[in-house]
Amino acid sequence: MLENNVKTYQQTKSDEVFRDIYNEVRGWWSNKQTIAKSIGASEHEVQALYEDVLMKSIERYDGKSDFMRFYKKAVTLERANLYRSKRRRRQQEVYQSASDEAATLEETLADDFDLETETIASIIAKKKADQRQLIDFLLNGADDFTAATVKAFLQHPKPSATAIAKELGVHHSKVIRALTRLAAKYDSTIFGEHRDYLFAH
Repeated sequence: MLENNVKTYQQTKSDEVFRDIYNEVRGWWSNKQTIAKSIGASEHEVQALYEDVLMKSIERYDGKSDFMRFYKKAVTLERANLYRSKRRRRQQEVYQSASDEAATLEETLADDFDLETETIASIIAKKKADQRQLIDFLLNGADDFTAATVKAFLQHPKPSATAIAKELGVHHSKVIRALTRLAAKYDSTIFGEHRDYLFAH
């Protein structure tokens, strides 16, 4: 009788008695393939769960109820825990994937400024001369961060939104927004075609 074997094992820790318990119980594990699919786990994971719960159930069994019923209830609880764990992991993977895609998109946007932002970024990265007047005009009334961004661009050997953001310790989107605000102040009726500055010698 299964209950007697469990009690005997609790007292003797006999390997032979444990094998008898194991062999009797594992017949119920024939559903592990179906269970594995239903909770998004592998058959190996489900069998490992069954075996682990069997050991714990043998240790905790108090002899007051049917052991198989006691064991099955414990397995059901652990399967539910495994399912929740798997579901959380899948959700995290989905969120991480979405986050990675968003980060990739932001990096792409950082390298592909719109026309106005590219204009300012290129202007302040070129050698001074006529560009200095334009930069001074655009910075008039600008906040400290924008001024620091421009300064960093002027001093950086290979300026880009990503590089400047890293230097200033901020997200590159903040650098892009600062440059966009500067670009909005550009007036072609005053300064003419921006390409004259971009390719100035």
